[in-house]
Amino acid sequence: MDLRNGSNLKLYIREEDYYVVGHHRNIEEKGDDSWIVLTGFVKLNKSDDTELESHKEDNKSMIAIRLADVEYAEIFN
Repeated sequence: MDLRNGSNLKLYIREEDYYVVGHHRNIEEKGDDSWIVLTGFVKLNKSDDTELESHKEDNKSMIAIRLADVEYAEIFN
């Protein structure tokens, strides 16, 4: 992950029917209470990739996701 220039992430959320794609903004590491923050994010349906919620044109909108809730992540630099 490029912490200097940022990376785009696709985070698959455990036990949810959606995943989130966005630009890495921040990560707070505190063991089981660790969080990752994305900006310019979009929520998409896991089964058919339909857009459920979009903030991709708004870099001021952020979503914080607890790392323990992330099933797996894909990183795009």
